Amino acid sequence: MTNNNNRLKTWKEIVHMNTKDFQDVLKENTDKNYHTENVLYLAFRSCDMKMIEEAKIVLADHLTQGSLSHENAKRRIELLSRIKSTFLKTYQTTYWECL
Repeated sequence: MTNNNNRLKTWKEIVHMNTKDFQDVLKENTDKNYHTENVLYLAFRSCDMKMIEEAKIVLADHLTQGSLSHENAKRRIELLSRIKSTFLKTYQTTYWECL
């Protein structure tokens, strides 16, 4: 499932959120099965343009296909792992508790 009916948050909205508000967004999205959106938001927080662009592609493919293909799921998992490695250990733990 993807967030095709709701407005996605922008890079600016995500990077300017405090940690608690960001965690709340992750939890809400997880409850709605918006995992691909969470990957994009985590990429935004990493501020790594390559990962942001890759997350946008994964989300666009997910939305276009209407579901997450096996290949796209694999790309998402690999990207999520790379994103996670960019955060300090304390944020890794805190954010992953929300997912």
